[in-house]
Amino acid sequence: MKLRFKILLMCLGGTLFVLVLQAVLYQRTSAKLIYEQAKSASEASLENMQNEIYTFIKNMESSMIEIYNEGDLIEALEQDMSISEMRNTFNREAFEVGTTTYGSDQKVLAFYIYNDNNEIVSTYRKAVTPKHNYPLDVFSDETYNAEALREYVDSEETGLFISSYYNSYREKNVTRFALKICNNRRFDEMVGYVVCDVDVQVFQSIIERHINDEKMFVWLQPVGDRVMLSLGVQTTEEKENYEQISTDIQNENLSEVNVRKEQWEFFQVEQNKYNVVAYSLMPQELLEQNQKTLT
Repeated sequence: MKLRFKILLMCLGGTLFVLVLQAVLYQRTSAKLIYEQAKSASEASLENMQNEIYTFIKNMESSMIEIYNEGDLIEALEQDMSISEMRNTFNREAFEVGTTTYGSDQKVLAFYIYNDNNEIVSTYRKAVTPKHNYPLDVFSDETYNAEALREYVDSEETGLFISSYYNSYREKNVTRFALKICNNRRFDEMVGYVVCDVDVQVFQSIIERHINDEKMFVWLQPVGDRVMLSLGVQTTEEKENYEQISTDIQNENLSEVNVRKEQWEFFQVEQNKYNVVAYSLMPQELLEQNQKTLT
């Protein structure tokens, strides 16, 4: 009986060892697979979000290009009409364009027309109240992130410019678009430009449709510029990490971007055409939730 009992224990022990070993190996392999799938799903959500943002920006660019339909204004800019005469002639031009060209879904807050000397020709502001107030001239105060706009105007860039500034009245960021107006006969010559400020709520709504977990911190930021919008809850350590990353991006020190991988996953999703990059910090524990269930 003792011999049979020993043989039975050996058989059972060997079988259990194989089963436990198989379970452990399966758990590890499956856990890694589930983690990578969760990571891919998060990145796919950011890509879908970026596609919707691209569509909105493309529509904004199409609306801004319609400034060329204002023939008298374009001709005056090409002929380098004096700023005083332009202001008298086109005083309500920004109002007319701002209220007729852009739809309510584009949430335009202010629209500006400038000549090639950075002189304001006409201004439209949606509302002027203590709470809803916007500058008459974006160059009147450097707090409106005017330096980034000035660099764009002085550059050879002819595409759509995207930036933002902090509005102290609204206590929130305002998204800024700018587009150069070129001479109809000499396309390499800038004769003026238009600036369109938009409520950042349009981007926040897009992000919320695709990112529904507040633990996933998401922000939009053009390379070489300030953060346009950030969304999500942060711990103190995560906030320090985010501030360092966003500063490196603003200073274009992209090689210095460093994320502590043992705590977070860092996502970066660019757009093919526009300089608006989506970034995200996600705690690894969020991606590991399904792993715990599997275990």
